[in-house]
Amino acid sequence: MNVSGPVFLLLYLLLALAVNVWLRKHFRSNETMGVPRKLEFAQDPYQIAFLRAGTDEAIKVAVVSLVDRGLLEESNGQLHARGDDAGEFARRPIEKAILKCFSTPRKPSHAASDARVKAACLSYETELQKHRLLAGAEVYRQRYTAFATVAAVMTGISVWRISYALAHGRSNVGFLIILTIICAIALYVAYRKRITGMGEVALERLKILFGSLKRSAADIRPGGENQDAALLAALFGLALLPEAQFPFVERLFPKPTSSGSGSDGGSGSDGGGGCSGGCGGGCGGCG
Repeated sequence: MNVSGPVFLLLYLLLALAVNVWLRKHFRSNETMGVPRKLEFAQDPYQIAFLRAGTDEAIKVAVVSLVDRGLLEESNGQLHARGDDAGEFARRPIEKAILKCFSTPRKPSHAASDARVKAACLSYETELQKHRLLAGAEVYRQRYTAFATVAAVMTGISVWRISYALAHGRSNVGFLIILTIICAIALYVAYRKRITGMGEVALERLKILFGSLKRSAADIRPGGENQDAALLAALFGLALLPEAQFPFVERLFPKPTSSGSGSDGGSGSDGGGGCSGGCGGGCGGCG
């Protein structure tokens, strides 16, 4: 197979991308069989937030809801439960746990390390895994065969090309090794995806169902008269809550700085561009 190093690297990269896309679609297809028509968990915005983005998001949405309803008070960057009887007005275990966590003034970040709050979130994880909306041991077991097969094929192609290059006296295999590692990591990320295909479909349906809530976000009023604010934040993120009505959200959970996102973008650029950028010089392709 007389293919130059840069060309082989490009072909391998394209194959790796195609395989990753196929693997994700394969998982989604297998995991969307028998999607339930009735989404009972839609009654609990914190469970929706947990499904969408995990523990931290569920805690943030619950904190915002409690502050909005006056059960938590914000002062000098700290939270404190309003009176000893605040827990009597809490609706769900996660709310009760958060109110107990802030029985004395603490910073909002303290909730994530509180054992009672983590236990409440664990119950969400268990329930969502039970209904196959989040990946559990059984889902990972079912994904493994496809993942292992694809990973073995891609690694095998790389090993064959490296062996071919070394047999012909070429040692410039560094970029192919790096690309192989990146490919393996990407496949593993697809395999370990926490939300199942069924979970993705459930979220998509909910976002369609409550699309009008997103469009009328500016009209949502504070005070906790209904679940609109909590549901909006759970489905679409805290950023959609109107700042004029919910000014405390930005104070409690400030948005990430641009420098942090810039750093992420830089690492992504290095990972994806290192190989393609080096190909032009003919290095690393086992040519």
